[in-house]
Amino acid sequence: MNDTDGSHALDQSPINPGGGPARPRKSKVSFVVWGCVGLGVVGIVAVAVIVWLFIHWGMGMFEEQVKMDLRDNPVVIEHLGRLDSLEVMWSASMAAPGTDEFVFRAEGTKGTGVIRAVCVTRSADREEVVSGTLEMSDGSDYDLFPEGGPDDDGD
Repeated sequence: MNDTDGSHALDQSPINPGGGPARPRKSKVSFVVWGCVGLGVVGIVAVAVIVWLFIHWGMGMFEEQVKMDLRDNPVVIEHLGRLDSLEVMWSASMAAPGTDEFVFRAEGTKGTGVIRAVCVTRSADREEVVSGTLEMSDGSDYDLFPEGGPDDDGD
């Protein structure tokens, strides 16, 4: 065989000390792109966690303010006792007809129930329940203000 028939084509490959085919070099551009993608994902997750924590903290404050307003309500005291927990039921609250109406799962020393309440923000530190009902776990319903609103003397 002579050199003109192409029989030595394999001899024309680059020299590779490892003996196998030469590996292509990784591009610095792909490293930079994957680094940016990774940082972007980490940033999005961090923002989502911060937003969730902020909302969770804010809703905890809201629940606590409503609980403080209801703790002296005679209907709540009579049927639930001292309120141990009060949690917003988000799906029921979002389905409620008014924008200020919230639905809470309430647990007290005497029983459990659902409170549907219209809440009004009076200050950054105070929510006031201006109307609402208590539905006990046995199905009985009670008006939270049977003699009028919270500031009404029944006149």
